[in-house]
Order: sequence, then structure tokens, then C-alpha cells
Amino acid sequence: MADQDKDLELGPIGGEVNNTEEAKGKKKFKLKLFLGSVFIVAAISLTGGFIVNNNHEKMIAAVQIESIYNNIFIDNVDVGGMTREEAKQSIISQVATPAQSKKITLKNNGKTFDFTLKDFGLAYNVGEAVEEAYQFARVGKLRDRYNQVIDLKESPHVIKLAYEYDPNLITENISVLAEEVYVEPVNATMVMADGGFNITNGVDGAQMDIEKTVAEVRKLVDSLSGGEATIVTEPIKPTYTAEDFQMAQTLIGSASTYYSGRGSGRVVNMEVAASKINGYVLYPGEIFSTNKEFGPSTYENGYMDAPVIENGELIEGIGGGVCQVSSTLYNAILRAELEVVERRNHSLKVGYVDWGFDSTLAGDYIDLKFRNDTDLPLFVEAYLSADRVVCNIYGKEIHGPGRTLEFVNALVDTTPPGAEKLLTPKLCPQGKGK
Repeated sequence: MADQDKDLELGPIGGEVNNTEEAKGKKKFKLKLFLGSVFIVAAISLTGGFIVNNNHEKMIAAVQIESIYNNIFIDNVDVGGMTREEAKQSIISQVATPAQSKKITLKNNGKTFDFTLKDFGLAYNVGEAVEEAYQFARVGKLRDRYNQVIDLKESPHVIKLAYEYDPNLITENISVLAEEVYVEPVNATMVMADGGFNITNGVDGAQMDIEKTVAEVRKLVDSLSGGEATIVTEPIKPTYTAEDFQMAQTLIGSASTYYSGRGSGRVVNMEVAASKINGYVLYPGEIFSTNKEFGPSTYENGYMDAPVIENGELIEGIGGGVCQVSSTLYNAILRAELEVVERRNHSLKVGYVDWGFDSTLAGDYIDLKFRNDTDLPLFVEAYLSADRVVCNIYGKEIHGPGRTLEFVNALVDTTPPGAEKLLTPKLCPQGKGK
């Protein structure tokens, strides 16, 4: 029974098997099993290689494109899918040009001054931004680059567009406006009325504060949106105030000369000349020109025909008589002890002042000029009374009380008279001694 059981365990169910044949069968089975396993492993390896190779090609295709990757922005402009040149033109047209064209308006006392951002040198670094957009995910391992490109679908990449401008251009453009907005201060002044003085207060001027105005403009440029700003100014105080005129009301020089023939052309001319300098205010350091203030000797200027002195002869001319006003003024200047800058006597003795105390005028080449060499304003008063030409100069008395002046003259030279001539009255061209 034991031998029979052994055979049953080794043989197939329900029969007996020869031991040798059984061993051979087992070897054949093991070989088949091995070959099958090798085939399965080989199949698996071939399939895996195909998958890996397919992913590699996919990654290469995704990263190796000549256009900028999708979902990349420069500021708010989508440049994905564009070439570098296309992106550059798009940024210029959509961002740079519109920004450069935006206006900045500066205002001051009703005046407006317009600029564009381009006037201040605004420029964008378009080329750098486009190159940065193009180079995104272009460097590194293939898989890392591929992942960066894939991530763009969920997270767009935004590049800030840099800009610059020229601060010197802002300063230059703003400085040009300084003259436009400058307001000259008005000094205080005074007039004589009812025997006394009425003083008018000075008025502040204004000048641009260039530094602060430039700072305001830079804010607008940095905003890239333009806009409006008020030009920053600072006040300029008048040089001479009402207080100065309060101290300049002393009569420091006075003179008068006699005249007759009221209503004649000569007297009319004196009245016109006196009116032109009456109330004149001369500030410290300034030079008074009598010719300038009298104006040209013309009918249009109010002057009439009257006798004038020309080359030692008395002839008829326009403006005759005004030299009596200038001579009277000259004597007031002497008594005020002011600096005489220019003065010339007549070629003949005049009847209204002594030798050497007259002052002739002629055109723009012979004048009576004096300077205010005091530290406060001077006030000139000139008028005709019933028979006198009066000139007064008011200002600050710088000399001590009790001071007296004495004026003397002396004969310097004589010129003998020439041969007698028969004179015919004629009109005198403008600019003869009066």
C-alpha cells in the first residue's frame, strides 16, 4: 500500500505515471513558465519606453517655440503668442505713446501752461521688458521649463514696464515760465493833495518757487496720468514802504523864478513842462532825466511856438520857455544838495536867474540830470503860480539843523561879439535850446 500511495502523489489524479517521464514534464513546464515571464517583462519595458519617449517630445514641443509663451503680460498688455517685435510694437502703441501724450497743465493767476510727459523726457524700457517676457522659462532643465510653461495657465506672469524721465528737462521747462509768472512788486508812493501828502501802500510782487514747482510736476510725471498743478510762488516785498514815505516828507530844496506874459505860448510851454514832472517820485539810486520827463517838443505833446535860443540868437521855435522850468528845478537840486549828473548853461544870459544858475535843454544830447543819492525816495513838485515857476523837492533831511548854503558865481571867460547880422524870424527844429 505504501508504494501505491507514492505513485499517486507524483502522478496525475486517477492514474499512474512513470517517474522518468514525470521529471521531463516538469522541466518542460518550468521552461515555458520562464519564457512567458521574459515575454511579459519585455512587453512591459517596451510599453514604458514608448510612454517616456512620448512625454519627452511633448515637453520639447511646449517649450521650443519662437513666440512669447501664452499668459505673459507686460503691465496690462497680454503679449502671449507674440514675437518680440510684435510685442514691442504693441507696448509702444498701447502704453508708451498714450502715456507720453498725456498733458500736464500748470496754472497761475488765470494763465495756463501745457506740457506733455514727453516734454519731460518720459521714455519706457520697452526693449528690456519684451526681452524679459521672451526669456521666461527659456533657461534650465527641460522638465522645469515645461512645468513653468504649464503653470502659466493658472498663474499668469506679469512684468512691470519700467520708465524713466529727465529731471533736468523738468527744471529747464519750468524755469522758462519764471519770467511769465513774475509779478514785480509795487513800491509805496505818495501824492500831494490839499497841501499835504497822501501815501499809497506798496503791493507785494511774486516770483516762482522753482524747486517746489518742479517737485509738484515730478509727482504728476510719476503718476503717468498727467493732470493739473498750481505753480508755487513766493511773495516779493516792495523795496520802499509807506513807512519810508512817512520819513520823506521834508522840504529839502526849493526854488522859484519870475515870469510874465501869462497865456502866451512861452507860459503855456512852462505849464506843460511843469505838469510833466509834478508829483514825480525818484527812488534811491535812480537818475532823473529832465528831457525824458518833459518829452519831445512837439505840438502833439502839448507844446507851442515861442522864442528859443539857438547859437546865441533868439529865434522862434516849438517849446520855448521850458528851460525856465529846468533852470528852476536845477536851483532846487542845488539847495537840496543832490548829485548833479549833467547840466549845461545857455549860450546867452537869461533873465530869470543869475549867471551860472540856468540849465538848458536840447533834444536828447543836452540834458539836466540828477541822482537821488539819499537812502529814501524823493518827491518833486513843480507848478506855476500867478507870476512864479516853483520847484520843490521833498525827502529826508540828512543835514543838521541850522545849516545854511551860499551860492556864488564868477566870470570864467568872455567871447567878443561877432559881426552884426540881419535876423529873420523862423521856426526852430525840435531840439534847440529853450
